[in-house]
Amino acid sequence: MTTLTPLQQAQLALADAIAAAAPFNRVVADAQALVTALTPVSPPPSPPPPPPVDAFTAARLAAGQATVTLQTTNFGAANAFDQKNTQGPGFQWYALNAFVPNKTAPNSAVVNADGSVTTTGDSSTAFGQLCTAIMLPGKTPNFHGTAFGGGFAVEMDVMFDPTKVNSAAGWPSGWTYSFNRMQDWANSTASGTPITAEGWPGTTPNFTGAVANGKLTVSGLGPGSGFISTQSNVSGANIPAYSHITGAGTGLDQYGNGVYPFSTPTTLTIPGEPMQASGVFVYMEINLMEAPGTDTGWPGSSPDVYFGTVHLTEGVLDVWTLPQDQDSQAFTVGRTALQAGGKVQFIWTPSPAAGQPGTFRWFFNGAQVGQTISYMPISGSTPPWATGQPYDYGSAELDHWPLILSGSAAAPMKTTAVTVWQRDASKNLTA
Repeated sequence: MTTLTPLQQAQLALADAIAAAAPFNRVVADAQALVTALTPVSPPPSPPPPPPVDAFTAARLAAGQATVTLQTTNFGAANAFDQKNTQGPGFQWYALNAFVPNKTAPNSAVVNADGSVTTTGDSSTAFGQLCTAIMLPGKTPNFHGTAFGGGFAVEMDVMFDPTKVNSAAGWPSGWTYSFNRMQDWANSTASGTPITAEGWPGTTPNFTGAVANGKLTVSGLGPGSGFISTQSNVSGANIPAYSHITGAGTGLDQYGNGVYPFSTPTTLTIPGEPMQASGVFVYMEINLMEAPGTDTGWPGSSPDVYFGTVHLTEGVLDVWTLPQDQDSQAFTVGRTALQAGGKVQFIWTPSPAAGQPGTFRWFFNGAQVGQTISYMPISGSTPPWATGQPYDYGSAELDHWPLILSGSAAAPMKTTAVTVWQRDASKNLTA
């Protein structure tokens, strides 16, 4: 008989115990599996809710304006502001020169250490210091920068003290103006010749046109000044009132000189120019924000208010004295909000289809202010321009729109960021 060593005895006892416990272990494992199977599985935690969408964001997204086509968050960045006034390509912002050639006062737009820009105004800026496009009359291309077309949403983060505005020296504003007319003005001031009121009664047209064999031959158009009206500017054309001329044209040079087929009543469009109507030129100005302080010439003005305005007029460049359409609204946002800094926002939504209206809307810090301004699109059957017509502001869709920032010495405007959203950039002019 073999005698087991104490170690062997212990190993044997352990094996016997394990064997004896095996059935019990199986019962325990089965019970644990059953408990696991019957225990409800907790769902994964829900993701945090998305941030609330304000009215401005909801409106621009509903309009399909989700693509950023300009964003400036640091005006000191290399491609942001042409601080040295090189007038070269590739910048987002330039010194506004459309109304004063070779202009900029060196201190009228100052980039701050935090990347913001302060516009302080000067006596020659036509209420503007920075612009997204600079005019280059007589050169090719004849501008650098961007003029926006086809609708856009704009957000400007600005700060100024409306209690210090002296409207005689300008005021804080963000606005845009007919790009084609800006080119007209730049060409005129650069050459030293006055802008003529092409087709305005009692003035001499600065181009000629003659009709023969169903064709209209146009000559004398200069850079940025090419348009044809339907009555007083087309010599030799027996065109009934409220009719237009049409044709893509053949043999056109860069200014639109050439031969156009025509029939009546239809519509003529010369490349690069907006609406022609009734022997006069129609152009627009859109003010995203103007803060004239307590200027008594502005009904409802106060340091708590800024204005949003659409102007549309005809003929020469004196928008204040000629017949015009004007929709001006006063938005009460409070002086403390403007002193602390806020988001001035604007949405232009073009007509989505024939017979459907386009709109202009203003917002402040995400909420709509004032009323929506609507217009009908211009078509080949649109009669000549007259005030108070539903299609008047439709000329916006035939033009392009550089953005302009301005301040004043008494009330400088600090801009920390500007963003533009569009459906896409296909209708913009960029050079």
